[in-house]
Amino acid sequence: MIDVSDAEAKAMKRRTELTRRVIELATTTDWSVREIGAAVGLAEATVRRRLRDAGLKLKPGRAEPPQLVKRAVLLSRRGWTISKIAADVGYSKDSVRRWLRKEGVTPLPAYSGSHPPEDVVARAIELYDNGLSIRVVAKRVGRSHSTVGYWVRSAGVMRSADGKGSKPPNDLVQRAVELYDKHRLSIRETAEKVGRSYSTVRKWVDDAGVLRRRGPQPQHGQGVSR
Repeated sequence: MIDVSDAEAKAMKRRTELTRRVIELATTTDWSVREIGAAVGLAEATVRRRLRDAGLKLKPGRAEPPQLVKRAVLLSRRGWTISKIAADVGYSKDSVRRWLRKEGVTPLPAYSGSHPPEDVVARAIELYDNGLSIRVVAKRVGRSHSTVGYWVRSAGVMRSADGKGSKPPNDLVQRAVELYDKHRLSIRETAEKVGRSYSTVRKWVDDAGVLRRRGPQPQHGQGVSR
């Protein structure tokens, strides 16, 4: 008879219980190897080996419901964390993380402190997507420009350096051109009014075919057409 110590017996029992749990999850859920490993505290390679020893192959996971993927992306762009999204859609954090990665969305990290209010994040993204610069948006929502920059990058609405990407609303461009051409504001004054950079407004004016004025500009309120 083989003499098995109490410690070895406990280890064997623990191994048996974990193997049974791995097999149960593999046959009754649609979880991936990684998700099963995270649930039972085993490495992916160990989970695969236990299943292989049991003569099982992990069945393909179910296709992600398109409506839930869209909701996860939307919630992430509103500033929700992975954990909160997972609880909302009823899938694991790994599944949600995989969905967002496929959609090219960078999720917000888990903050050690308090999370930013969702309405603040959503408002910042909305303002930026409507054509305002990151610095102007940061002033309006009371956050740093680096924080707002992270929010818009995570939401996938970041404009490229050359201005391509999300286009500014036509009425914003028209208002800028009108302020400069008809109301005789300077480029800098116009930029402050519409919340865009000097170079951006200058480009809008040039693209509109408006001849830029040279020399001293009239003071605000002087020479303004009525």
